[in-house]
Amino acid sequence: MSVGIVSSGLALLQPLCVNYLLHAIEQSQKLVRPIAVLALLFVAGIVLDGLGSNMANRLAAKIVFDKRSNLITCILGLPVQEYDKRESGDYVSTVISDTNELRSALSSDFFSLKWPRIC
Repeated sequence: MSVGIVSSGLALLQPLCVNYLLHAIEQSQKLVRPIAVLALLFVAGIVLDGLGSNMANRLAAKIVFDKRSNLITCILGLPVQEYDKRESGDYVSTVISDTNELRSALSSDFFSLKWPRIC
């Protein structure tokens, strides 16, 4: 969550740096410093966005792995009569499709914006 806040803060600083750059152009001042600061903010924002996305994906993978393990343990603990009610592989395919949906929801940008803390 803190990575996202810092990244947003850097994005908010970019218009201020552009304003500083335009002011330097009007005053015929050297442009090296404002351009360097703007480029640094841009690159830092990209790096932090990537880091935040990577952290969200890793957290989603961990949660999905834990849920799959729990569901498989429950399935293996079912009485034998339950396996006769469905076709073979039906339970496992349901677990895989449901946990893939969970992973998709956890790693999407919309989910990370609405609920920054999953645990």
